[in-house]
Amino acid sequence: MSSEASSISLRLKKIPEHLKIFIVYSDEDIIVIRKPSLLRSVRGVANHPDVKKKDKENSKQLLENQEEEQDQKEEDEEGQQSAASSSNLIPVIISMQDAWVHAIRFYRKNRNAINASLNSCLLENNFDNVKEVGLLKRHALDMIINLASKTDETLGSISRRGTAFKKYVLRNRKTLLPCFLVKKKETKKCEKNIHHHAPKRKREDTADRKTCDKNDKLMDEITEIVFKILSTKTREIYSQATEYSSTTDEESADGQLNLLTKVSGDESITKLYGTLVPSNHETSIYVVHRLDCETSGIMVFARTTAAASFLSKAWRDRDRIVKKYIARVKHWPSFEDKGETSGSIHLAMGPMDNERIKWEIKDERIGGKSCETKWKVLQAGKTNEFVTLELIPVTGRTHQLRVHCAAIGSGIIGDSLYGENPVKLNDKTYYFEKPSQTLKLHAESLSFPHPSSNVVQTFICDSHWIDE
Repeated sequence: MSSEASSISLRLKKIPEHLKIFIVYSDEDIIVIRKPSLLRSVRGVANHPDVKKKDKENSKQLLENQEEEQDQKEEDEEGQQSAASSSNLIPVIISMQDAWVHAIRFYRKNRNAINASLNSCLLENNFDNVKEVGLLKRHALDMIINLASKTDETLGSISRRGTAFKKYVLRNRKTLLPCFLVKKKETKKCEKNIHHHAPKRKREDTADRKTCDKNDKLMDEITEIVFKILSTKTREIYSQATEYSSTTDEESADGQLNLLTKVSGDESITKLYGTLVPSNHETSIYVVHRLDCETSGIMVFARTTAAASFLSKAWRDRDRIVKKYIARVKHWPSFEDKGETSGSIHLAMGPMDNERIKWEIKDERIGGKSCETKWKVLQAGKTNEFVTLELIPVTGRTHQLRVHCAAIGSGIIGDSLYGENPVKLNDKTYYFEKPSQTLKLHAESLSFPHPSSNVVQTFICDSHWIDE
């Protein structure tokens, strides 16, 4: 065994037992594992509970210091500072969404930085019409300034996804581009009178239509430019902020698999992690789906690009994908009050407006997405201290099972995000007690078509707490 392999084996052996993955099945196309609770599914930004709160406080303080220094530089240098100088202080970033918020805040009171970013972006697009460039730059400048002037709570609700960002701009165009809309009102008559003109006004109607189309196109171009600028700044901030805070391979399921592929012939490792069939193709690990860090259970990873493409499409199209979870709750009113042993939950969900990491029940008319969860009672505690459920998510929204359980029951035991909220149903208020150390949510089985045979395979792994 080489010195590198020996070093990797030692790293794998040092991982605590309760954080080790275990290989349930493997072949040349896929690897199926059992992921323990409190282990991340994929590598990313380090986010330990004991420093998270401190990191967020540091982020806020750093940004305040950054803005103060920026104001001082504007006074001392009469606005001649470079855009790059204000990026020296990089706040601690917890997620890409945090970086997106900080990217918008970066341009607050920083007109020179906006101009520098606009010049760079417009130069890349190779606009030939000088007049058009000036118009785009002026309106894009206004949009960025108006975005950056919003409160921090509002910034957290602005999506960093292209389509959703465009919709946000359209909904808020009166505040983001008021000057642009004043000029556009002059052509509004085309929308009101377009069908009421006499035949002799046909030419005027056509001209009005063209003007409206031109304004819509201009609005799209402005939005696209602003989105490109903010996305570029987001990646820059995220990259610099996470350079020294990324998780190690030991801290995630795909990271441990990455290490295991390099020592697959080590018998001592096989005893700890299960058998990994050697691959004759690639040594890469491809993420197909994820489980929350606190959720334990079955996961599948692809080993080739072809397998990854096949499985990703199956997940996207919900093609014969069946996931079954085991959850334990303190109360389940449908069972305890009505005697129902199975049913379905149909409650639309969406991200919270002021806290993007959490989701909530939200009407589809205000941005919620349709969600369905099937449930069945498996076990009730002898002294009614808990109810064990089988949960099947028909849709796959973020935190869907946790939010649905909290909405109609008392939340899943051990859920630090949603489990402690009191829920009132049938004139009864159920209070969930202090969460235990482990989230009682386990991905017990997973069915999916195999990339090579297209035949559905089912993999099962039991939870360690199910018999407690």
